[in-house]
Amino acid sequence: MKTRYLSAIPAYGRDYPPGEKGEVQVRRDWANHKDFLIQDIMEHGYINIDDKPAHVQLKIRYNKLQDVCVIEATDVEHEAVKAQFDERDFNASPPHFLDMEDGPTLLD
Repeated sequence: MKTRYLSAIPAYGRDYPPGEKGEVQVRRDWANHKDFLIQDIMEHGYINIDDKPAHVQLKIRYNKLQDVCVIEATDVEHEAVKAQFDERDFNASPPHFLDMEDGPTLLD
């Protein structure tokens, strides 16, 4: 099947920092099923990892539309992308505090 090309931006006002740090965050959000808004003449609407056909190459623009992250992941590659990230990044919990009377004390 012939490859189709689509452009998208992060949905709901999200954006990412420049460079590799932003690309890592884009890929992490893609692997976590976050929505992206299609910006194409012939297509419109939202897209996420569940909606993308295998024959579509998705270019996600971020950092105020200045940087591009290319998503070509099929379902098999999706697992590889997700495995690149430490599970603690996906399941990070906020810090816990104790004894708020004398000011916060951070627990490890």
